[in-house]
Amino acid sequence: MKKTLPFLFTLFLFAVGKAQTAYDEPADVPHKYFELSLKFIKETPGFTPPVASRALGYTSLCLFESVVHGLPNYYSLVGDLPDLNSLPQPAEGEAYNWSVVANNAMAFVLDSLYDNKSLDNKILLYAARTDFNIALKAQLSDDVYERSAAYGELIGQAIFDYSKTESGYRGQYKNFPSSYVPLIGEEYWSPLTGQTALQPYWDNNRAFIPENVTDGALPPPPPGFSTDPSSIFYAYANQVYTTSQNLTQAQKDIATFWADGGGTFTPPGHSVSMLRQLLREEDWDLGQSAVAYVKMGLSLSDAFLACWKSKYIYNLAGLSPSSRPILTLTGAPSLAHHHSPNTHRVTPASRVHGASS
Repeated sequence: MKKTLPFLFTLFLFAVGKAQTAYDEPADVPHKYFELSLKFIKETPGFTPPVASRALGYTSLCLFESVVHGLPNYYSLVGDLPDLNSLPQPAEGEAYNWSVVANNAMAFVLDSLYDNKSLDNKILLYAARTDFNIALKAQLSDDVYERSAAYGELIGQAIFDYSKTESGYRGQYKNFPSSYVPLIGEEYWSPLTGQTALQPYWDNNRAFIPENVTDGALPPPPPGFSTDPSSIFYAYANQVYTTSQNLTQAQKDIATFWADGGGTFTPPGHSVSMLRQLLREEDWDLGQSAVAYVKMGLSLSDAFLACWKSKYIYNLAGLSPSSRPILTLTGAPSLAHHHSPNTHRVTPASRVHGASS
């Protein structure tokens, strides 16, 4: 039996015939679908940090494009993002409910991006879409509801089709390609016994903002590898090693909290979770939230693309397991670390633009 979801009680009353913008509607829809996204990342096989960042990027783009025609001071990203040459348009002069549009668009794209989710999560997703549609339809004329729902599905399909045109598509199925051959030498990273390199070809993916992943946007190279105790490299490595052997309980607790390893919503999910919490606390509306989510989502996706590109450019050797790290060593080079994009993201704000932005 379907349970009534608590967040539905906050939905607004829609005045039929009144032209509404997305600023007039609450953000219950995107908050719910990003909550589901974080759950799906935790529970769906293959959603490693880079794969999760990509899914969050396309989900945020879907949200923004589903409501952008209800944002008087913003414009679609068609023509600004690579290969995004067209999207379905709303009927000119017709009324839309932007929550209905976003609901059906986001449900479609989540269903498609997480195509290997569990049956239980599929049921949760379909229930969320249905419950929103029922609650919203009761407040709308039939023609506004049907038009909005149909347009949302078109946007969801179009954004998912766009996501299929680059090599990150279905990345959850190809995290550890057997074709990758690690570099040989003590100065280079190599997988531990039983490990395979994680997404070594991720840099072949399409960036949302290409200049975010050019060589000039990458972190600077590390000091030259050296085992000489007087070298800069040795001093840095020794500092990390010494610290790792003398951790306080508080440091261990902090490291564990921010680990975001397997079975969590990963580092990019952590950023989206914090944004979602802030938007709810500040009670931002649908329009404001869509802009915030897309700026976060696109920048996270590009930041993780740049991060993974730098990993396999520098191929920096990491500490040995004999150093007794408290966290499991990941199957990828250590520079740049996959938490770094959370604190030093690129920001594609110039591409999410409008008359007053």
